[in-house]
This record gives sequence, C-alpha cells and structure tokens, in this order.
Amino acid sequence: MNQLNRAAPIPLYYQLKEIIRQAIEEGELKPGSPIMTEEELQARYEVSRTTVRQAIGALVAEGFVRRERGRGTFVSEPKHREVLPRLMSFSEEMTAAGVRHGTRVLEARLAAPPKAIAARLNLGPDEQTLVVKRIRLVDDQPLSIMVSHIPASLGVNPAEDFSGSLYRLLEEKYGIMITEAEQQIGAVAADAYAAKVLNVKEGYPLLYIDRVTFSGDRPIEHVRCLYRADRYEYSTRLRRDRNRG
Repeated sequence: MNQLNRAAPIPLYYQLKEIIRQAIEEGELKPGSPIMTEEELQARYEVSRTTVRQAIGALVAEGFVRRERGRGTFVSEPKHREVLPRLMSFSEEMTAAGVRHGTRVLEARLAAPPKAIAARLNLGPDEQTLVVKRIRLVDDQPLSIMVSHIPASLGVNPAEDFSGSLYRLLEEKYGIMITEAEQQIGAVAADAYAAKVLNVKEGYPLLYIDRVTFSGDRPIEHVRCLYRADRYEYSTRLRRDRNRG
C-alpha cells in the first residue's frame, strides 16, 4: 500500500481511505478478506484512532468494506451492475452476468391492490392483482426484496413457479410480450423487516426501484424492489443534446 502525504492539504483520513480503496480496486485486497485492524492501521500509518475510524467509516458508507461485530472489517463483495436502458428480469440479468443466483418465493396470491398501485396499472375499483413477493439471492445471500403486482385479468396462475424469470414466464407461457417500462430509482433506509430479510442493520441504505412494465400501451406489472446498496448499482451512458434550446 502507498504512504500518506502529510504535507498535502488533503485530510489524512481521506488519504488513508483512498489507499485502502485503491488496494481493493486493484485486487490487492480480495472480496471477503479482512483488512488490517484499527490498531495495525494506526501503527503502520502513524495516525490516530479517530483518523482510522473516519477512513473505515467512509469505506463502509461507500460499500467497499463491511464491519462484522466481534470479527473485524472485511472487503465487500463486488456490486452487481445493471446497464440502462436494457429491460431485463433479475434472473436474465444475473444469468447474463454469469452470477450464481436464486429465488425464495414468499407468497403468490390474488388480492386487492393498494389504490396507488391500482392507478398505476389502470385498474378499476373492484379489480384484483396477483401479488408475488420474492427474495432474490446471489451466492446464497439475500440481495433484494421484490413485490410484483400483476393484473388478475391477465390470467396468470398463482400456482406457477415464480422462482425464475417472470418476464420469460409471461412471454413464453402467456403470450404477453414485454415492450418497455417506466421506473424510478432512489434511496431509502431499511426498516425492521427489510433489515432482517437482507441481513443488514435497521436504517441501512437501500436502493429502491419502482417500475411499471408495459406490453404495448397496457401496463402489465408493477414491481417495487429493495436492493442492498453495497451490492448493487445501475450504470448508464449519457449523451449531450446538441439541439438544446
């Protein structure tokens, strides 16, 4: 690892954070491996415990490392990235990336949807949806919680196997072709339930995705997803509009 530059105007904690981050990104520190203890970092870089804790805290916040009580601080697993504007199901996305993944289906039942979701799906006041709640796993660890609402009028059987790609099921078995989607992406703090399911602390930052999927002009699914922000990210390429006013 590099050394600190004490003559530079950059805070020591930030320099230390960047040294560790670079070691992670260059593969010197592998996913799952422990980093030096606070005492070892203090001794090696001749800094205070406060400086070390600030550096590690910043790395935790950015998702590069994770703390495990009673064990130490470990390099986080690499984030899984979805490239926009491709529209893929979770299973298709993970398969394309060559990542070992799985699904735990919590429920699949017909129910009256919340009014806000009914409005997003253009449903009448007495129409039901098929509610499918799933936990998506990567390397046997929970990565996300997904709750899908599908209009009951589409005729999807609640007894179907929802452990695979929902989009593939709709297209290949029910002839419902997926054409596009509208989605919002943001951040939210984990509540008690999400924290328990995703193995994080309550208040931990999560990435949320709120999406309505269409077949032509018809909305055929609303899905709300919560992802561990330290293990998932979105990527997109932007182009500048030369015709802007």
